[in-house]
Amino acid sequence: MTVNFLDKETNDRLIAAIIAATDNKVTTKEISRMYGDSVKFNAMEWYLRKIRHKAIEMKAEADGLAPPAPKPAKKGTGRKKNSDGVKTGRVTKKKALSAKVKSEALVEDDMLLDPVSSNDNDFGSGDDAAEEYV
Repeated sequence: MTVNFLDKETNDRLIAAIIAATDNKVTTKEISRMYGDSVKFNAMEWYLRKIRHKAIEMKAEADGLAPPAPKPAKKGTGRKKNSDGVKTGRVTKKKALSAKVKSEALVEDDMLLDPVSSNDNDFGSGDDAAEEYV
């Protein structure tokens, strides 16, 4: 059942339920003080009189009723519990597996150096065609 709290009768019933829940121990003087200067004590007393009567009726009706049933417990989320959980307050992490480095064949230093040509020209080659343009 849906409740429309914008309805005046619903608001009056809500206020009556609140007053009934507090065993009708509501001081009109304190309520009018909290409400502000725009309302007088007599006006608040007159307005709450009918709501207090409704609260007494609600209290009498509710005495024979059982309280509402609690919500059923939620089902598990399906997650498995970790057996390595935190036991002492400190989190311990497993050591990560180190990646193995692939070994490579060593290259000798002699292979890295370019052989020096015996020709002393700027082009570094013994071509006769390169000498024609000079």
